[in-house]
Amino acid sequence: MDLKNNLRTETGWEIIEKSFSEEQLVTTGSNFMIGNGYLGYRGTFEEWSADEYVACIVTDTWDQAEGSRWSELCNIPNGLFTQLYVDDELLTVFDGKSSQYHRELNLKYGVNKRKMRWTSGTGKEIDLEVEKFASHANHHLLAMNYQFKANKEGSYKIITGIDGVVWSINGEHFGAYNPIEKDEIIGLELTTQELGTSIFVLEGLKIEGKKPVSQTLIKEGKRQLRELIFDLEPGDKVVLQKVVAITHDNELSNPGDTGFTELSDALSLGYNGMMKRHKEHWENFW
Repeated sequence: MDLKNNLRTETGWEIIEKSFSEEQLVTTGSNFMIGNGYLGYRGTFEEWSADEYVACIVTDTWDQAEGSRWSELCNIPNGLFTQLYVDDELLTVFDGKSSQYHRELNLKYGVNKRKMRWTSGTGKEIDLEVEKFASHANHHLLAMNYQFKANKEGSYKIITGIDGVVWSINGEHFGAYNPIEKDEIIGLELTTQELGTSIFVLEGLKIEGKKPVSQTLIKEGKRQLRELIFDLEPGDKVVLQKVVAITHDNELSNPGDTGFTELSDALSLGYNGMMKRHKEHWENFW
């Protein structure tokens, strides 16, 4: 059944977009949002940033930006940020050629899915599949499975981590962005400008399939990122399992310690294990 704004549904439990429309960018970011009551994450693409209205809004983080007349919930740095470069060309729907495009939000389980084949300007094809959800088993956690297959030999670069260059309606909410690195977990500790609320955004990563030939940590301003370089043959697949923990001291007495513990446990469980628990909670709800 066709819906408005280039969307359709097959069973009523999902919304589907079969072709990308830049004119609907703001609307579909809301249509494909995931959340769990504690946080809401706009249904944007992983390679996007502030210009495409990426946002992760978290409960009980009210703050008034300097010069603003209104308080609002903070837009937290994006821990699912992931960019794929093919011969230094960014995979994006705005450039190159996209085909076999499919974006879907499963409403029963709150799971956002994206699939497409992308061809670079030099003719190299990538089959991309991404799946993500805001955990209903632990409301502090976001999880994403990002996988791609190379159809031609070459060097492929992933930039992934935490992007603090985010879109806020009424201005800058954070007076400090302190980088964190511990036991292969990276993060940012943020302090709000008005009330001094302490917020932690922590990211952990597991790599399956073809392994990178090099890994580098990049700290640049409001960003805490990893650079991964892969030398791939035709048919090689790379799978990134990313978990993000978001905690703050309006809820917890030790938000940093809680975030590290919960993130480490989630990484040990793995994406599939997290998904299983997540779906069990939704099944109990329905």
